[in-house]
Amino acid sequence: MDIKICLRCKQNKPSSDFYKHSCRKDGLQAICKECSRQVVNTQHRTNPDRYRLEAKRYYEMNKDRLQEEGRKKYYHNKQKRRQQRDKIKEEVLSHYGNGQLSCIKCNFRDIRALSLDHIRGDGNEEKRRLHKVGIDLYIYLKKNGYPEGYQTLCMNCQFIKRFERREYNQWKPKKMI
Repeated sequence: MDIKICLRCKQNKPSSDFYKHSCRKDGLQAICKECSRQVVNTQHRTNPDRYRLEAKRYYEMNKDRLQEEGRKKYYHNKQKRRQQRDKIKEEVLSHYGNGQLSCIKCNFRDIRALSLDHIRGDGNEEKRRLHKVGIDLYIYLKKNGYPEGYQTLCMNCQFIKRFERREYNQWKPKKMI
């Protein structure tokens, strides 16, 4: 392993701590990666308009290529994102299902029909307050240490509970004239 001295911080560092630079004799930049990042961050903070303008120009010159790369990256990672969402949903529903991925009332286990139920029936108010639904709500609950007030129910048990508590009055269909 080669050792090189950073010209900025004056420390001996391995050559892997330096970015490549083809014009230099040793093929490496004169300052280490850490110092290089500090320099760039300082420049960006002191003159942000310049860097915004450069980024905009670069995007305009390379728009088609960048958009195509973005599309490829999106479709390449689509399956991975779906797996991450499913994993989070499974964790949250298992937690609120008393450690099992099943309805707490009838023990139904098909995740496609399991959902999170607000025990107090205040889901609409919470949606308005938190602005979180679906996977965003699951992530919120996980990050906040699984607060109380939720349970895992299958859709059948959820609709039965809704009917028995007369929670269906929150949504009223339009009357036909």
